[in-house]
Amino acid sequence: MMKRIAIILVLAFVSLAAGAQELIISGTVRDDAGEVLPGAIVVAKSQNGTTLATVSADAAGGYSISCKKGDIIEFHFIGYETAKETVAKAGKIDVTLLPDAAQTLEEAVAIGYGAVRKMDLTGSVVNVKMAEIRDAPVLSIDQALQGKIAGVEI
Repeated sequence: MMKRIAIILVLAFVSLAAGAQELIISGTVRDDAGEVLPGAIVVAKSQNGTTLATVSADAAGGYSISCKKGDIIEFHFIGYETAKETVAKAGKIDVTLLPDAAQTLEEAVAIGYGAVRKMDLTGSVVNVKMAEIRDAPVLSIDQALQGKIAGVEI
């Protein structure tokens, strides 16, 4: 009798351990035209409320994330609808994100160039002299401007 109870307990612990195993999910994030989306954010949300995130960092739009069975993986990219997949087993999940016109318009930034009279100007203007950036050890103009103007994201 004790031997049967011991075997049942061992099997119960083995099944609990198997259910809590970490699964590796990998795949590719693409847009609706089949183009890869490097830089897409991949978030695994577990049933107990914890989250783990990664980015499709390689040039082929590939990602790899560790999660558990039943977790929900969300795929985000600016200008595209969020896709969700539920993890059933370890393996490959390739995702195609569809464009989201409303989100694209909300996140778009318009920049205009031209001449405006000082009295018609609203906002702030900052001048960066060429002498300040001429001898900077950089490869491009955006690198030379970084840190020169407060509040500007380059």
